[in-house]
Amino acid sequence: MVLALPVVAAGAITVGLVAGNRSVDPPKKAASATTSTSALGNGGKLVEFRDDTHGFAISYPEGWMKLASADAEVVLVVSDRDPAEGRGGSILARVVDTGVVIGPDTLGEAKKFTDQVVASGQGVELKAEPTQINQGGLPGWLYFYTFTDPASGAKGAHTHYFLFKDTLMISLVFQGLPEDEFVRLAKGKLFDRVANSFRLL
Repeated sequence: MVLALPVVAAGAITVGLVAGNRSVDPPKKAASATTSTSALGNGGKLVEFRDDTHGFAISYPEGWMKLASADAEVVLVVSDRDPAEGRGGSILARVVDTGVVIGPDTLGEAKKFTDQVVASGQGVELKAEPTQINQGGLPGWLYFYTFTDPASGAKGAHTHYFLFKDTLMISLVFQGLPEDEFVRLAKGKLFDRVANSFRLL
């Protein structure tokens, strides 16, 4: 089976996310989101973000700023610093309706699309082969790569999850800009804790 995923979605899932992104509005709480705080060991509290519309939840660090995006497909953007600084860590969740049901049997075809999405970024260099995963009960692909931030020219790093739920593609992007910021967050296992908090509602 060949998946005919819409090309427009590839352009929508841009890999330059929070730091220096002019499409990010000043912080404000999203109307469709609910949050709750839970105490976790090794790093303090995470706040749970629930997307009841798309049926999933993910937690992020309590002290991080929650931002609003002008892009309707972006359901969550959080950053550990003011985006105007052009550096730091950030987490983005985006939901795209592909119009095609994607499951474990069609992940190979879906990868052709996710490869294109990742390659559409500026200066992208894969640091590992994409890995087929099951995260929170959903099949998908995991990428790790560096990129060039178009605003600052700095090299940053992304861990990028593509998870598939029926016709939905849930994209989770963990960013460090510049690259040493990613190393800082990865060493502390913070991004792993957030990714492992992903669950279906």
